[in-house]
Formats: sequence, structure tokens, C-alpha cells
Amino acid sequence: MSGMTSNLHRRILLLRQRVKVLATLRGTVKLPPDHDLSEPQWQALLRPLESLASRLGDRLERAVARYLPRTAATQQARKLSYLLGEIELEASRAFDLYDTYVDVLTQRHSPELGPRLRGCDALARDGLGRDHPALRLIEPPVVYCERGFGAAVLRSGVMLAGGVPNVAPLIQIPYERLKDGGLLQLTAIAHECGHEALTLTGLASTIAAAIVDGLERSGAPAEVASFFAHWASELGPDFWAFGCCGPGQAATLREFVALPPDSAFRMSMLVRHPPPFIRTLCSFDWCRQVWGGGPWDGWEDEWRTLYPLDYAPQSTRSLLAACQMAIPDVSRILLRTKFKVLGDRRIADLFDLGTLAPAALARTAERLLRGGDRSSRPMTELAAFRHLQHEATIDDADLNRRVAAWLCGLTVPRSSLNVIALPKMKVG
Repeated sequence: MSGMTSNLHRRILLLRQRVKVLATLRGTVKLPPDHDLSEPQWQALLRPLESLASRLGDRLERAVARYLPRTAATQQARKLSYLLGEIELEASRAFDLYDTYVDVLTQRHSPELGPRLRGCDALARDGLGRDHPALRLIEPPVVYCERGFGAAVLRSGVMLAGGVPNVAPLIQIPYERLKDGGLLQLTAIAHECGHEALTLTGLASTIAAAIVDGLERSGAPAEVASFFAHWASELGPDFWAFGCCGPGQAATLREFVALPPDSAFRMSMLVRHPPPFIRTLCSFDWCRQVWGGGPWDGWEDEWRTLYPLDYAPQSTRSLLAACQMAIPDVSRILLRTKFKVLGDRRIADLFDLGTLAPAALARTAERLLRGGDRSSRPMTELAAFRHLQHEATIDDADLNRRVAAWLCGLTVPRSSLNVIALPKMKVG
């Protein structure tokens, strides 16, 4: 065997080994049972890797069968060498995905992060478990930690390395959110679930049109309607999170986006998020239109004290004021519009908003403190802990301890997403 042929043999063997590694994620990570993913979650992550391994393996064996027997001829050896190089490059791109999954999952070996991330999976599962056919088919989400300011989601269907579609939503949250002081801000998971849900149900492409139509009929300026339509891609997930957590969503938002004035009032068609000034007032108004007066009235007074419109840039101040005036109309549109993609139901019909009223949250919180009935949905229970914080029923240290224990006790069912049809509630 010539030196060149011998080298080609070694490269083939190494490539075969590399390709096989793509299908060994589960064995590489070796998560302990109490930190492990559910079986559907594992299958969702393994499927694209196994697809890549199969495709690369088939391509490698076809190249070997065609060219290796004839490598004594220089031209055939060149062709095989070049093909092996191409497969190496493609394998490297595939390993970007493999390495990402390894990084995501090895976080769960941490005695502190592991159980809390599994609890976050249960929260995300609840955030997507609503009564719609498209949401019955989705694979269970996986939550992981990443550096950064806010949460984010890699939605299902997005193309991953190697040209394979992502199957399970990957939701990232900053590390500090899983520390005791940040656990109550995990309502942000519901916002990321909203991005996934609105896309899958077809709402993402229809909410903006509904807002424009409603604001035009209410006589709002065209520029105001245009901005709210532009912001719909973020206001929609905010509203989804409101459906999951009610006042808990508003409470988190008023903390999370309490930024310096230059950020709080920034308006630009280059930015998908509404200015925090407008975004937070929307959440307060949703609470008011569903439940009337409540703690959100005090939150709004405080918000307006912190961010008087006089602090907004003069160039956009009048536009911000006009957008502020349109908020009640936008709220009514989101709460009352019946969408064809929902079978002529309202978005609010996917949620049991009655369980998120302050009095109902107080009852749920009392059960949680007693360690009694745990029949409420996880997102509702998170909102109940938020209620406890607002009411200062127990001190922060005790509350943080209880929330951590509760989160670690949440489990992800082994079956498919538990989609519950909820009773309709009169809204607005």
C-alpha cells in the first residue's frame, strides 16, 4: 500500500469515528436521573444529530466505495482526498450543533442549576401547553443558561448547523435568573414561549393587522398604528406571558425594563421592542381591563413618577404621548379580537384568567405555603409567589427558599404536552 493510500485509509477511519460521535450525545453528557431530560426531550435533541450522522456516513461510504479501490491512480486519489475534505468541513459544521447541545446539557450536572433548569422545563412546557392543534404537536422545550441581559428562544423549525431544522424550542435565560433573587423573574420564560406559540398558531402574522385595523377604526393617527403594528412581534409574546402569569408578568416587566430614560423612551422602527415606557403601561392596562382596580394602579403611578414624559426626547415626545393614549384601544384589540387561526376564538380564550385574579392568586399562595393541593398550573403558581412578594406576606429570604424548593420540585411529564381546554371567561 502506497503512503498516499495509507494516509487516505487513516483519514477515512478518523472520519468514520467522528461521524459516529454525533450520535453519542446522551452517553457523552450522562445526566443523573434527577437532573435528566424527559424521553421526548431527548428524542427531540437527538433526532437532528442522528440525521446528520446518517447523512454524513452515507456520503462517506459512497465516496469510499467509488474511489478507494482506484487510488493507485493519482486522479482518483485526488478526488477521494477532496471529497474527504468536504465531508470534514461538513462534519465540523455539524459539530457546532453537537458542541452547543453538550454545553447546554452539561449545565445540568451542577447541583444547583440542574434541578432548577428541569423546573424551568416544566414552566416552559406549561407556557406552551394551550388548547390549539399546533401546540399539541410541539416537542417539549429545553431551557438552559446563557450570558446576556434578557431571555431568548431558538424556535422550532429554525435551521441549525448542517442544514437540519431545530425540533425542540431552546429557551435561554441569564444565569442570574436562577439565583435566589431572580427566580420570580422566570415569568420571562412565558414571553419566550409566546414567540414560539404565536408563530406556530399563525397569530404572529395576524396580530399586527388586527391592531392596525382596530386603531384605524378608533381614529388613532396612522403613525401610531404603524408603530404598534411594528411592535406586535414583541407585544404579542408579552400578552401571551400575561395570559400565563397575569399580574406576575406586569410585575416582572416593571423591574426588568426600568432602564435609564434614553432607553426607556427610545422609539425607532429599527427596534422590534416597544419603548419600555409604553411596553410596561400596556401590561398595567391589560390587568386593569381584565380585573379592574388592583396593585397595578400603584405600579403605574410609580412608573409615571419615574418616567415623566418631560424626560423623553423632544423629537418623539408628542408621538410617545399619542401612543400612550392608544394603549387602551390596543388592549381591547388584544383582549377581544377573535382570530380565524384560533377557530374564531380570542387569545384570552386559551388561558384561564380567572385563576390569575389577585384573590385567586392569594388562595393559590396560601395552598403553596401550607404545602397542600398542587393542582394549579406551574405558571399560575409562579404568579402566586409573585403575589406573595408584593403583599410582603413573608420575608424575602423565606420566599426565595420556598420558590427554589418549589421550582426544583416541578417535573416534566414523560408524556406529550398536556394541553388543557380551559373555560371561557368574560373579558373587558
